[in-house]
Amino acid sequence: MVSDWSNAIGHVDCDAFYASCEAVRHPELKGRPICVLSSQNAIVVAKSYAAKALGITTGMPVWEARKLAPQVVFLAADFRYYGQMSDKLFSILRRYSPDIEIYSIDEAFMDMNGIRMLWRKSFQQLADDIRLTVARETGLTVSVGISVTRTLAKMASESNKPNGSTILPGRRIADFLAELPVAAIPGIGRNRAALLYKFNIHTA
Repeated sequence: MVSDWSNAIGHVDCDAFYASCEAVRHPELKGRPICVLSSQNAIVVAKSYAAKALGITTGMPVWEARKLAPQVVFLAADFRYYGQMSDKLFSILRRYSPDIEIYSIDEAFMDMNGIRMLWRKSFQQLADDIRLTVARETGLTVSVGISVTRTLAKMASESNKPNGSTILPGRRIADFLAELPVAAIPGIGRNRAALLYKFNIHTA
């Protein structure tokens, strides 16, 4: 029988981080399509979900994005500000677990072993607490995944974006992977996924 929690790792990932930071700083832009530009204002380095829905992709030249969706708000990147928001995020996460591993400017892994007993809450309650606390104190939304390995925790958080939480105990892993596209596995990418498709491998 598979143990539900032989280990417990959390993954917290901000949703559309750069664009969301700009929406926090400029509340009048909340809900509007936002693109954050490179240092030379030449390409799109980040976009909000609303901009993504219009067909804008990361790496798209600005002229092409403007032509495709003239209603989008284009803003120059402010990495110092994003760093400050990142620090606030990680400070909040350290309240829940003393052991966090910063993975990028907007995401981190958390050692959740023993945390349920400490907080006297379920993993679902803890995940929702983290989401609500981050939103209340920073204005940002995050997605949270908790599972038995780093990879599974990351896949869990990415499966329920934006502003969602997924708890993946041992007994649910097989069913979760059976429904997950192989391209959703971290590190696979489009090219490797295309190769796997040739061998009729379509799910994780």
